[in-house]
Amino acid sequence: MNIREPQSVLALLGESFKLVNRSIGTLLLLGFVSALLSIGVGALVFVHVPVFIIKILSGLVSVFMTVVSFQVVAALAENQQVSITEKMSSSVFPAIYTIILNLCIGITVVLAGLLIGVIAGGMRSTAVLVVFGLLGLFLFLRFCFAPMAIALQEENPISALMHSWQLTGDHLLKVITCWLVSVLLPIAFIGACGYGLYVAIPLYFADSFNLASPSLVWILVFLLLFVVFVFISVSVWVYWILVYLNLTYSDDGSFQEVTALPQTQVTMAEQDHALSEAETEQSQVLKMSIKSQEGEGTIEQHLEQVYQPKPEDIVEYTEEDRMPTILFDDEMAKQMEADRSKWEAEKNKSRSKTEGDDDIIKMSK
Repeated sequence: MNIREPQSVLALLGESFKLVNRSIGTLLLLGFVSALLSIGVGALVFVHVPVFIIKILSGLVSVFMTVVSFQVVAALAENQQVSITEKMSSSVFPAIYTIILNLCIGITVVLAGLLIGVIAGGMRSTAVLVVFGLLGLFLFLRFCFAPMAIALQEENPISALMHSWQLTGDHLLKVITCWLVSVLLPIAFIGACGYGLYVAIPLYFADSFNLASPSLVWILVFLLLFVVFVFISVSVWVYWILVYLNLTYSDDGSFQEVTALPQTQVTMAEQDHALSEAETEQSQVLKMSIKSQEGEGTIEQHLEQVYQPKPEDIVEYTEEDRMPTILFDDEMAKQMEADRSKWEAEKNKSRSKTEGDDDIIKMSK
């Protein structure tokens, strides 16, 4: 499934199960690293570190690994190569911003709790508690994506809260549906397992089941159910990250599938060959242009040899009046030469005739 395309709630839920299934090794390694860090912090008690410092360090480690897990799952959802060490190094500043966000939220919750206690204690009504509870749920749903915005987009706490508010406002119905699915799915699994064991054990396994000292088979059954419950819980947590990514791409309008272009490696020999081919083409073009220029000079020289009119006989032609070919240049030149000779002969004849008339006139006088 392409996370950049619009997906339904059920499709994202199914993809979360598939993602956990195919990335079980990476997620187990991430959990192992988290467990090692937690054990290392807990071991500080043996060197007489105050308990409150250990609790603070445990909280810091928890926030840091949560940010790392957000980045790891997002990379897995995008089908990218994942390096936990690189994700840990890139999660330092987002973890600091997340700690600041948690402190602000914690202070706000404490103040709101005190206010609710004062109002509810004075009015002695459960309706006030219900109203404030619904208000708290509404604010939780509107700001639930703020930690993911910090971890995945490296936003500051204020911009992360604004981003979450805008994102959930545009898709509030889908966010409420996802919250109901993530809450009801683990509860439904626990209820189904509990009801099944409650009915099946007295009817079919009353003799073999002993809660005080369960047999190996029952230990394996409970262990299997616990593994399935953990799998569902992790899938629900991954489900929220997929929902955030999908809604973010929807909000950005980037629902086109991004096709990665194949990367090609060009060696120096191939580069030299390409350059030589380009230079060869340029030289061929230059030679063709030189030949065309030489051809034009030859045509002009030929025209000058064939036809050299006098200045008074030159007629300027426009671009439209020019002859398309020069196939009859010789005949045209001969005809024009004959016309000129004829014109000169007639001119000389008329001149001689005029001179003869002048002589006759003089003699008559």
